[in-house]
Amino acid sequence: MIYTAITGGYDPERIDIKVFAEYNKFKDNRLNAKIYKCLPNLFMPDSDWWLWIDGNLTLKEGAVKELIEMAGEEEVCVFEHPERDTIDEEIAEIKRLKLDNPESIDSMILNKDGKLPACYLILRRNTEEVRRANERWWALICSGSVRDQISFTTAYPKIKYFPREDPLDNKYFRRVKHKI
Repeated sequence: MIYTAITGGYDPERIDIKVFAEYNKFKDNRLNAKIYKCLPNLFMPDSDWWLWIDGNLTLKEGAVKELIEMAGEEEVCVFEHPERDTIDEEIAEIKRLKLDNPESIDSMILNKDGKLPACYLILRRNTEEVRRANERWWALICSGSVRDQISFTTAYPKIKYFPREDPLDNKYFRRVKHKI
């Protein structure tokens, strides 16, 4: 199942994929969208695969099939972050741009080893282990920073990284700026 969440007019409406938009229980619209991003098992429990794409990303023809083939037996796959290599670099950028409360970030215990994921596209297989990891990721976001890339590797210890690609236009997708 290919899906996204668009809340608060952040991205243009979509009709080409499953769009979640109705959740509004959080004051922070980012959380109203992230609940779908983190917990697809609650909203689409019967899917074999979940392919999250940010609302400003459009998949190119044949991309889904190729991504699933590249995943092989792996359960969680993302692209490497196109601009930064480590979680520490991402945290510094979040603080510099004031994208979240620094105290929330500093209070988190994070796995800072390995590569920084680009969470604008996440391919996950529907397994018990992945469903538990989805819940860990959601708990980390709710108890710490809403910036999901910094907690992703803590929640999902086994990740396959697709090669680093042009973040705006490559053979898998095209990305445009957010509406807001």
